[in-house]
Amino acid sequence: MSQRSTSPLKRSTVRRTLQRFWGVTRTQPLIVFLSVFSSAGYIFLLTFANTYVMALIVDRVQAGPVAGDRVFEVFGPYILALVLVNLVGQILSKLQDYTVYKLEIAGNYHLARLCFDTLSNQSMTFHTSRFGGSLVSQTSRFMSGYTGLVDVTVYSLIPTVTSVVCTVAALAPVVPTFTVILVGIMVVYIAFVWLMYKRIMPLSAATSAAQNKLSGVLSDAVTNILAVKTCGREDFERDLFDSADRAARDAETVSMHAMMQRNFTTSGLIVITMAVVSVFVAGGNAWFGISAGALVMIFTYTYNLTMRLNYVSSMMQRINRALGDAAEMTRVLDEPRLVADDENAPELKVGEGAIDFEHLSFAYRDAAAGESVFDDLTLHVAAGQRVGLVGKSGSGKTTLTKLLLRLDDVQGGRVLVDGQDVSRCTQQSLR
Repeated sequence: MSQRSTSPLKRSTVRRTLQRFWGVTRTQPLIVFLSVFSSAGYIFLLTFANTYVMALIVDRVQAGPVAGDRVFEVFGPYILALVLVNLVGQILSKLQDYTVYKLEIAGNYHLARLCFDTLSNQSMTFHTSRFGGSLVSQTSRFMSGYTGLVDVTVYSLIPTVTSVVCTVAALAPVVPTFTVILVGIMVVYIAFVWLMYKRIMPLSAATSAAQNKLSGVLSDAVTNILAVKTCGREDFERDLFDSADRAARDAETVSMHAMMQRNFTTSGLIVITMAVVSVFVAGGNAWFGISAGALVMIFTYTYNLTMRLNYVSSMMQRINRALGDAAEMTRVLDEPRLVADDENAPELKVGEGAIDFEHLSFAYRDAAAGESVFDDLTLHVAAGQRVGLVGKSGSGKTTLTKLLLRLDDVQGGRVLVDGQDVSRCTQQSLR
């Protein structure tokens, strides 16, 4: 069997993968809305509203001492606000988990059904040119890619976007100069991460392809272990496995080096950001008259944002891996069916069972030019007649029965059963 080569992941493949993933996700609009709402809401409450209330408490403490018997009278509303903020935030956090489970369970069910229907309806030519183990591995990776993309979107992407928007909105009126510097650093950071994302994406696809091939070699050897042992081919199969294993390891090593380069650079930008924060926090009161509570907000919001940005590298790595894992099955799903029923095709009506091959022409799709199995073959098999096919290996005996069952389509001529062209009837009724 030949293993199909895999080209670098292209933009169209990414787009088609996202389209298929979105196609199964949008079947649950309410769950999608709740997922976005809960992800953004719990970040807003537990990170920003929490800190804002604490900043108010700090400012009140700084304004003057509070007698012990007036603590709950003065700070009671703040305490109540903190309790409510944390209660609602935790509820939203659990709602976020619930929506992720719902999206992944339903999405993987639909994707598994899509892959099964596509693979089971492909022609024998399609299947004989591929390892069955690789197709199973590609299906599994396609589904895990969807799961990974849902996780990274809900748990990382939406919270990060929420943190950026809330941080800029909260700090711009208080420290506009600092906010401008912070936005500039974020732009540089995100631009670099995006450039590295485009570089790493084809590396992730190559890694996934190498791992799929490794799984295919292993599956093929285990599935045919009796033939391997009978023919004494253990060493040959080990060499095949070692070659695929080295290729997978080398591909993953190249991808790792690119990711480490990205991670070191982004960590440097985080250090620069925190250095700017420390300067503004240290001199904020002296230079700008910023209150202690506001300084707490500046530090906490920016620190939270830098932590979120620090996870952007990991987030992009997970996106790279998810889309890379899904790439090969996306290409398989995009391939046209070599044998497909016509729309509203009738069922085959068998009366006597006469079979006719009229001027049959057929060549395998990977055959060299001029190499055909049949060229203008005409054969009539009367109803009830038994015909034996005799010929050397590769002469087309099995191929003729496959064409009769329409496991492949002919390139010329017709196959008739009781005068009905089998290419015009449904495949299930024929078989």
